[in-house]
Amino acid sequence: MVGAPLPAVAGKAAATDAAALARQLFQWAQTRSETEGDSAVERELIIQALKETGNNQVHAAKLLGITRATLRKRIEKFGIQRELNVK
Repeated sequence: MVGAPLPAVAGKAAATDAAALARQLFQWAQTRSETEGDSAVERELIIQALKETGNNQVHAAKLLGITRATLRKRIEKFGIQRELNVK
């Protein structure tokens, strides 16, 4: 995830959105302990990557810039469970 390019939405608009998001995240993190904030952010990034990839761990790991083994360890660490959709 680190070093990932911003989406080519509208150049300046994407940079502005990223800056606003960073400010919000920074303000939120200030209200929590360092480890609590880091863990919460990491957990949410993993959940979002899994949602974006349809729970495909290989693709989610690539999106996050980590190995699948590391992703699996963090899924277990954070107690992330896959939602089952029965149709």
